[in-house]
Amino acid sequence: MQLGVYKTTVQAAERATAWNKSVAILYHRILDGDHAGVALRQYITIKKVGNAVDVENNPYIEQCEIAIGRQVEPTDNLDPAAVFVGKVFNVTVRYRKTDPRHKKAVRQEETKKKDPNDKLRVGAT
Repeated sequence: MQLGVYKTTVQAAERATAWNKSVAILYHRILDGDHAGVALRQYITIKKVGNAVDVENNPYIEQCEIAIGRQVEPTDNLDPAAVFVGKVFNVTVRYRKTDPRHKKAVRQEETKKKDPNDKLRVGAT
């Protein structure tokens, strides 16, 4: 698969724990082009305060607002399946943006493979 932007639909979504963090996993399917039908997984960190989703500076909330087309309200159901399934998105297939050897994020070029462990990933456009 090539780096680039792809039009997808989310076929399934779930909340899980990955890398000791709460994440939403979105299961995309590419809709058109040479890679139509290919499945992609996207991991979005869900920042929490206690058991509640933190609405400040939270990548998950930003993606929820894109999906529902407005700001999140306190009464909204933010379960990944309720928010994302059936929606169409443009996603970016890229390499990692940061160097995992550093505690602070050190920005790296996302269009170049840095080492054998650098695999393609899915990110929001």
